[in-house]
Amino acid sequence: MTLFDLFVATRASQAALLPVVLIASSINEARPASIINISLEDTVLLTGGENSTIQFQADGKTVTGTIPIIQELCARFPFLVGKDTRVNNLYAALDWSYISIKRLDTHLILLSFRSGYSLSTADIALWCALRGNRVAVAALKRGTLVNLTRWHKFLEELCPWATSAFESLNAASREKKLAKSKESASYDIALKNTEKGVVTRFPPEPSGYLYIGHAKPLS
Repeated sequence: MTLFDLFVATRASQAALLPVVLIASSINEARPASIINISLEDTVLLTGGENSTIQFQADGKTVTGTIPIIQELCARFPFLVGKDTRVNNLYAALDWSYISIKRLDTHLILLSFRSGYSLSTADIALWCALRGNRVAVAALKRGTLVNLTRWHKFLEELCPWATSAFESLNAASREKKLAKSKESASYDIALKNTEKGVVTRFPPEPSGYLYIGHAKPLS
């Protein structure tokens, strides 16, 4: 039975959406049954109240925005913070003006996790922020940031549900685009007596020659 609701505008920036979606998914993964209902909506902004890209509702309270929702989740589920009381590290990980991927690569030289010796919410949030950022994804594909690439792949293997949550975020939008594409590709022009099919013919060229580019008929 779900107790909380998370609404996500799937067309918004994934760098802002993914950290919350995967942290909520980690909470569901840690329990026998999901307690957060994650609703993916094919839109840029959510309606109802404030215009936002992501909303968390619990006990009649609505929280909007990436960092405020993460703060709310950490307050309601203390295990997200664990022994690492430096929660500010989590928020700094999502602030691209504060940390660069090159500095992060240097930070991870001898580390398997961003802080501490076990998986933390900061790791999950940062993995999401990187996965949802095109510049960071391009850097990871090039493989020039060896430590960051190693850490990113390690987390992907450690949390297979993270990739599933990432893919589900795009699924609704892809299906919508595919449906629209099929609609626009319909060529039903109401032809009569076409039960046995339609045969089309190309009219002959007036000169009897087929011109390709600047070619001229042979004399």
